[in-house]
Amino acid sequence: MKTRSTMPALILAVATAGLLLVGGGTAAHASIPMVMLPGVASTDQVAVDSPLHRVFVLGDSSARPSSRVLSIIDSRTDTAVGGSLSAPGADFLATDPVGHRVYLVDGDAGTLQIVDARTGATISGPTRVGESLGAIAVDPFAERVFVTDTRHRLHVLGRDGLPVRAPVSIPDSGTNLTVDYMRSKVYVPLDRGGVSVYDESLDRVTTTIATAAPVTDLVADPLAHSVAIATPGGLSTIDTTIDTIVFAAPLPATPSRSIGVDIVSHVYYVTGDDDTVFAFQGSELTRLSWDDAGSMGVDYLLHKIYAAQLGKPWVTVVTR
Repeated sequence: MKTRSTMPALILAVATAGLLLVGGGTAAHASIPMVMLPGVASTDQVAVDSPLHRVFVLGDSSARPSSRVLSIIDSRTDTAVGGSLSAPGADFLATDPVGHRVYLVDGDAGTLQIVDARTGATISGPTRVGESLGAIAVDPFAERVFVTDTRHRLHVLGRDGLPVRAPVSIPDSGTNLTVDYMRSKVYVPLDRGGVSVYDESLDRVTTTIATAAPVTDLVADPLAHSVAIATPGGLSTIDTTIDTIVFAAPLPATPSRSIGVDIVSHVYYVTGDDDTVFAFQGSELTRLSWDDAGSMGVDYLLHKIYAAQLGKPWVTVVTR
C-alpha cells in the first residue's frame, strides 16, 4: 500500500471547515431548493468532490431515453456547469477527492471509465474490469478503487483503474460497498444480511458483522471511525475500530433506504419514507420533510446534501 502523504492536507481542510460550523447538534433546514439539469430526464446517482465543490450526477438522457448522462454542479452556486456529458451504460459512480477523478461503472458491459473531475474530460476507458459489475468506492490515500460484482467478488484496482490483484471472493456478497480510508477497510453487505470487512493492509476478509436484516445502503464516516448501515427497519452504526455495531435505531419500515454523511459535522442522513429524511447525529434522530430523496452525496466543506430524484430532471439540495 502506498503511503498516505496527502492525508494531512485533507484532514486539515476538514478540520478547518469544522471550525466554521455554527452551533451543532440537531440538523435543520429552511427550504429545499432544486438544481435543474439540462438534457436530463431522471437522476439516480450522486457523488461529490468536496475540495473542488463539484457534484456529479448520473441520470437518464431526455434526448435519448435509453442513454445515460453525467451532469456536473458547482456546489458553491448550485448551478449546472456546462451541458450533460454522455456516459453510455453508466450505472454507478464514485469520486476521488485527492486525485480529483470520477469513476463510472457500466455494470452490464463490465467496464470502468475515468473522468477528470476538474474538466469533465475522459482520462481513460471504458476499460474492461469483469462481469456484471456493481457499486464502486475509492480509498483516495491508498490510491485504490474497489468494485463489486454479482459473482460475489471484490475487484481491487489502482487509481488508473487497472487491477492490482485477483478479485477477492466474498461469499454471498451484494453489489454495494463503502470504504473507511482512515482504517483501510472496505465494508461489503451480504445478500442474506450482515456486512463483510476486507482489510486493505492484510489483503483479506477479516470478519463478518451480523445485522438484523439485509442492508439496503451504507456509508462511512472515516474521521469518526464509523459506518452507518440502513436496513428496511432502521439505522445502525458500526465502530470501525472494533467492527461492532454500537448503536441501532428503528425507523418507519420501507423496502429500501438511501444514506449520506457529512464527515465534518458527523451527521448521517437516511431516508425514512416518500417524504421524510432523518438526520442522525450521535444518538439523536431529527425528522426532516424532504420529498422523494434518492441517492445522496454531501459537500462536507459547505454542509450541503444533494439527493437524486428518480423520474425528475433535478437534484434537491439541503443546507444545514
